[in-house]
Amino acid sequence: MESARTAEVSTSRPLFATPSRRNEIVSLVHQIRDTFEQHFDRSWLAVVIDDLPIDRRTIREIRGFLALFDLTPESEQRIESGIEELRRYIWTLKRHLLPNVKELLGVSPLSSARLTMDKSLYVLRRLTAHALPYNLARLERLVDALDSRFKAAW
Repeated sequence: MESARTAEVSTSRPLFATPSRRNEIVSLVHQIRDTFEQHFDRSWLAVVIDDLPIDRRTIREIRGFLALFDLTPESEQRIESGIEELRRYIWTLKRHLLPNVKELLGVSPLSSARLTMDKSLYVLRRLTAHALPYNLARLERLVDALDSRFKAAW
């Protein structure tokens, strides 16, 4: 009887211990959403990323996770899945995009694509190639912070 009561208590835990923890998590989700949308979900960069070995489900899960604006008891699974998919996404970009970013964006000195590219697009892509490692590291730090705060909330 006592073990059944203990099991019931452990499964009916509150979503987050304090409102401040809840606000921290919501704030981190918003920061991750802003970083992802500003630096990784741009149309021309998304075309390059689409050619990488990333499952479409990963992108769908990330976008679904980033659509969270408030936390509900049903959010736990979505947050866990979002963190996992973002980690997979970051790993894939580090492995497949970062080593070849200039070639894939067409701004490598050896690329013939840069000769036919509009000058403003060339400058934008070149800046993206230089900023990508920083933006990817920032996204990873935010995901790590969310993961640690989320685990601490339980």
